[in-house]
Amino acid sequence: MTKYVAFLRGINVGGKNKVPMSDLKKTFESLGFQNVKTLLNSGNVIFEAGPSTDKVSKLIKTALEKNFKLPAGPIKVLVMTYDQLKTIAKKAPLGFGQTPAKYYSDVVFLIDVTSGEAFNVFEPNPEVDSVWPGTGVI
Repeated sequence: MTKYVAFLRGINVGGKNKVPMSDLKKTFESLGFQNVKTLLNSGNVIFEAGPSTDKVSKLIKTALEKNFKLPAGPIKVLVMTYDQLKTIAKKAPLGFGQTPAKYYSDVVFLIDVTSGEAFNVFEPNPEVDSVWPGTGVI
């Protein structure tokens, strides 16, 4: 079994597309995923599964559309393995996240856009901001 994380974008934001985490957990378990854990009310789910990342992502998208009739339409789903997530953390710029009392450190996970394309959207203030493109993240 491979350990995965699923980032579900567009649920439980501003009171829209409400999805109870208990129902979300049951949906993932109904797909045969194991050790399913939801994180707060975020739409982030950690679980274990056997199929490939692409297959897991398709299963989740189909189940979400079937089980949750969301008024704002389909949500975006990003699935990555635990190892992929660890690699992103290891490749973070020097000092990233090291002084949370002084600096905010954020990761933007990209769906359907490359880091090169997304990077051009940011307009950092060079006096206080730093922005780095990574593989699938900013």
